[in-house]
Amino acid sequence: MPGVGVPRIGSRALRIGNTIGLVAAAFLLRQILVHYFGIALPPFITFYPAIMIVALLSGFWPGLLATTLSALLADYWILAPIGKWTIAGTSDAVSLALFLGTGALLCGVADRFRRNHVRLAVFEQEQGSLRLFIEHAPVALAMFDGQMRYLYASRRWLVDYGLGDRDLRGLSHYDVFPEISAEWKDAHRRGLAGEVLRKEADPFERADGTLQWVRWELRPWNAAAGNIGGIVIFTEDITERKNAEEAVLESQAKLQGIVGSAMDAVISVNEQQRIVVFNRAAETIFACPASEAIGTTLDRFLPAAVRASHSEHIRRFGTEGETARSMTSPAILTAVRFGGEEFPIEATISHVQVGGENLFTVILRDVTERKRAEDKLRWSEDQLRALAARLHTASERERLRIARELHDELGSILTGMKMDLDWIVRKHEAGENNWISMVQDSIKAVDSTIVLVRRLATELRPQMLDSAGLAAAIEWHVAEFQRRTAILCAVQVPEDTFGLSSDQRIAIFRICQEALTNIARHSQAKHVLVTLAREPTEAILTINDDGVGFNVDEVVHTPALGIVGMRERAVLLGAQIHIESAPGDGSTISLRIPLGAV
Repeated sequence: MPGVGVPRIGSRALRIGNTIGLVAAAFLLRQILVHYFGIALPPFITFYPAIMIVALLSGFWPGLLATTLSALLADYWILAPIGKWTIAGTSDAVSLALFLGTGALLCGVADRFRRNHVRLAVFEQEQGSLRLFIEHAPVALAMFDGQMRYLYASRRWLVDYGLGDRDLRGLSHYDVFPEISAEWKDAHRRGLAGEVLRKEADPFERADGTLQWVRWELRPWNAAAGNIGGIVIFTEDITERKNAEEAVLESQAKLQGIVGSAMDAVISVNEQQRIVVFNRAAETIFACPASEAIGTTLDRFLPAAVRASHSEHIRRFGTEGETARSMTSPAILTAVRFGGEEFPIEATISHVQVGGENLFTVILRDVTERKRAEDKLRWSEDQLRALAARLHTASERERLRIARELHDELGSILTGMKMDLDWIVRKHEAGENNWISMVQDSIKAVDSTIVLVRRLATELRPQMLDSAGLAAAIEWHVAEFQRRTAILCAVQVPEDTFGLSSDQRIAIFRICQEALTNIARHSQAKHVLVTLAREPTEAILTINDDGVGFNVDEVVHTPALGIVGMRERAVLLGAQIHIESAPGDGSTISLRIPLGAV
């Protein structure tokens, strides 16, 4: 391993060159000692140190090469006869073999020494790296020997278990934590026997009574000899997460209790519109157990005709940014019970994101009984309106009959009486009888009665409305109104009344009458404008004054100012009446009658 212990020269050429160089250096050193100092060293003393250095630096085989080169040099240059390759006898051969054998042995010893030295250096470095790795690991990690004594422990281990800066090396795990349970001790024994164990959540009751939740994993580690040297324990303090999970579970339990006890049906669906929540009220309303509903799509509880549009509505709602919306307006929705029966509901929808996924919750109410009551009430209202319409018609007919009788019969009788009285006066006006003045007074009374009868007949049913039309009747009435109140009036009513029916003309005239009566009583107006105009599908009557005005919100919901009567007449015709006013700004009444409605 480069940089550790005695290095081994890397390339083969370099090792060979190193071998030759060291052997040559040893030979030159001997020659210098011989020639200059007269010291003739034996060959083994000359070459064995070089051979060992080569073996230490480059390994066994380069050392063996150095041994061979040394033998050749010794035979050729050192042993007599010098300068010749000679082996004189058996003793020379034995010496050479002994030299080579000893050199090879020295190479083996030196190489073994080199290897052990390198292994020791690597082991020490690995041990130091392991200690640094464990101590600085970002997790709680501890390494134990076979007796459960601490070898190393990470700083996170010390922090998680409140051990401060304590040096745990050599201490028994059971002395550090005497509260360790028998179950954990058994897990340690199984780990030392070779098992790998883990647990996702395990309670650890500390000596001070506090409860700590941990996730742990236990693994054996092997010594250099291959046997199990001890165990490594990894732990994670999950107390906060466990407490948070328990809080969430408690919150969910409370929420489920609230949702489960709600009087309205609560149904939650995911983005695929599969049901994930189906409370008890939903079970009752849809006649379907939650076990049957959860996991299925919401379509099973919707009429087939609206399933596609409902899915699109949910999809748009999830992308428009709203968190809640009524699904009922403007009409009641329809749902389907488990057995196929359709029934009316009111519903609101909301959505939240949970884990990045949209969750839609529908709160709905079965309004079958209310709808039945509303339908019954609407039927009653329709019957009352029909009755009111018949009463209005009968009233108008009765007014017409009385007006005609007043005008025709009573009027003719009074006219005849006046003519008779006039004749009597003419016959006897030359005399001086006092009864003549009495008859003249009677004539005046008859004249007043005739005027009264005509006014009553006109108010009951203006003959002009039937004979001259709506425009003339309105103009006449407005003129009478101006004469009686001194309020300046203007009328813009076309002769063509757009094909309005008799009932529509009567209603328009009566509403105009009532509006002008209200103006006279309350408005203190100086000017009034009455118009009748036509739009493509409706006729519009507008009555505007410049009086003191009033607060519409305060008045429109009270049976005041004849508003109720005007509104009822409008409803009977399928028309709409709209009132605009504010204190100091006068008032405007608009009646919009659909053409051809009645």
